[in-house]
Order: sequence, then structure tokens, then C-alpha cells
Amino acid sequence: MMKFTFRLLFIAIASVALSSCSDDPVVPKDEVYTYPTTVGTKWTYDYYQDTTTTEAGYFQIGQLNKRIISNVTLLGKSGYLLETETVPGANSPATAGKDTAIYAAQNGNYFLYINSVADLLGDIIPQNSIPPSNPRWLEYLRPLSPIGQSYVISTNDTINVTFPIAGVPTPITGVVNVSGAVEKEETLTYYNKEYKTKKIAVTFTINAFLTPGGSPIPLTFVSYFWVANGVGIVRNDYAPPALPGQSFPRFRQTLNTNN
Repeated sequence: MMKFTFRLLFIAIASVALSSCSDDPVVPKDEVYTYPTTVGTKWTYDYYQDTTTTEAGYFQIGQLNKRIISNVTLLGKSGYLLETETVPGANSPATAGKDTAIYAAQNGNYFLYINSVADLLGDIIPQNSIPPSNPRWLEYLRPLSPIGQSYVISTNDTINVTFPIAGVPTPITGVVNVSGAVEKEETLTYYNKEYKTKKIAVTFTINAFLTPGGSPIPLTFVSYFWVANGVGIVRNDYAPPALPGQSFPRFRQTLNTNN
């Protein structure tokens, strides 16, 4: 399973039309999202990092090559295995390698398969103490949800890890909640190609305890996705939270080509 959330959460979903049901949000009947899902379909992303917290601070560190490599069925749901290859640039801090993740689609919504909350949090909080447990599909991205209306992705997942803070291994326990919301429609242009997208915010909220019986430290971080009909993810921005004595860079991936 992929270790970095910003890579983990790329979605390559089935070609489906939205079919409303009684407990789904009401959306315009003529609004549908379809996606290329044929085994062998590829996407290439320019891969950026920033350590300055300013827009001008982003610099390219390589490319991400994503490819659908097979069909899978898990827990009764048909999905797709997506491989992501990281290709670092010259003098890049990125590490070359390949990861995989599993996705599916149903009623216009995008699902992510996880073995545990570890697959959501990735390298931001190392999951050395979380065994694979509670495997399930999460209804992760919903581009057809009403703008501004929040939806639940996952609730009350627990963590119990040891994390280096200021160089000292520190036990951390806590509870993780994840929610999503379509923020707005936005047009993006890359390599002279225009994409009409929905910007979706996926928010992670962690009430963390650094010592048993201590006061909780609320941590919140957001991963943003720009989703285009017929294409998939056009852009992904990911900014992890600040921890005591620890800082993390921001990351971005923007679509270069897909075929």
C-alpha cells in the first residue's frame, strides 16, 4: 500500500454515471463524471516540493508515473490496482520507487481500499505500531456532492505509534477522523490544456496524546484534489501538520499527460 498520502489518494475510477438514491445528495441529473479505467491507462504528473510555505517556494523534484495494472475484487467490490512510480529529478530529495493502491467507483463516488488507518496517514505519522486491521472501502472523493456540504469518510480510528519529536522517540496515541467537501469549481491550465475541475478538500483531524493521561493536542491537515470529468485527478496539494520540534515540506502534483 502506498506510503505517502498525496500519492496514495490518486483516483483512477470506472466510467460511471451518477444514480441517485434516497440518502445520497441531490445533484443535477445531467451532471456525470466518467474516467478512463482500462488496464494500461497512464497518467504522468510533475512532482513539486516546498519548504517555505509560499507559493513561489515550490520547485520540481521529479515526476510521478501512474498506471492501472490490473482489476481486483475485494470485500465484494470490483476495483483497480494503480501503480505509482516516483522518478526523481537531478539532485532531488525524492526517492525512486514504486507503490500501489486500490480504488473503485460506485454511483459516481470514488472509493479507496485500506487495511487500516495507517494507509491514510502514510509517512506523516509512522505506523510502526499499527497492525493491518479493519480492512474496508472508504467513500473518499465525491465530486458530485453539493458545494460546501461536508461528508464523512472515516471516524474514530485509533493510532498508537512512537514518533521522534526533537530527536526523542515519543509515544503518541489518538483518534483520527476524516471528512471531505467540494469547495468550488475551478478551471486549471497545464501545458496549454484547460481542465474544468471540482476542488475537493479531504480533512484529517487527529486528537493526539503525547503521554498517557496527558492533554490532547489537536492536529489538522488537509489534502486538496482537483478532479476533472473524463480525466481524474488534475492536481493534488498536500500540506502536513506541524508537530513539536518537527516540520514537514508541502507537496504538489500537477497533470502533465494522460493516455
